[in-house]
Amino acid sequence: MVIFDRYNLKPRIGRLPLRGFFLMLCGWLVTNCGLSKTQADILLPGHKPVKHVLVFEDLSPPPGQRLIVGPTRGLGGFEEIKPGEPFRFSNKYGTRIYLVPVDVPAQAWDQESLHAWPNAIPPVSEINSVLIVSSVADVITKLRYEGIVDEQPVIGVVSQVKLDSSGKVVSSTTFLLTMLLLAGGGLALCFYATRRLRADSLQRPHAEETKEVASS
Repeated sequence: MVIFDRYNLKPRIGRLPLRGFFLMLCGWLVTNCGLSKTQADILLPGHKPVKHVLVFEDLSPPPGQRLIVGPTRGLGGFEEIKPGEPFRFSNKYGTRIYLVPVDVPAQAWDQESLHAWPNAIPPVSEINSVLIVSSVADVITKLRYEGIVDEQPVIGVVSQVKLDSSGKVVSSTTFLLTMLLLAGGGLALCFYATRRLRADSLQRPHAEETKEVASS
């Protein structure tokens, strides 16, 4: 904010850093009230990492077939999906689930060879970070194998649960209310700071006029 002196027309810088700080705080609270679903490894400011895994509670692939999970980009291993055993996935590295004959040995599991077999992407986006004020530490998404459509495996979502560091379920309602309260407090603080800055800018010329009259 630039204020002009009505007598000598010299610009003076007001409390721009303070205003900018509150505006940045306001924007951060408004745009970050929720779980972060990013593909980058770098966390956004004010966020913390969480672990997101997938699990099939029941798995019945066609006879002589098994499901293999692995990345399509970068380095990483492939593993067989087993019922009840969680496994990691990544949006960034393009995780895919492959339907492969059981007679294909593990030594042949690589991006080039597995790409020839029916495959599907996980039906859920990875959650790798949350706001630092959130109690969420782990995210578990339960999946089910629904069959083959157009020669491709179909994977469905059964449920998704968020847990804190002690393994207790985090209520989505409680989390949303907390975020709304933080956002409301930030907006109120920004509004108050803006009003104060505007009042100061209006009162300053009057104070200078009073000082000049008193000195004369």
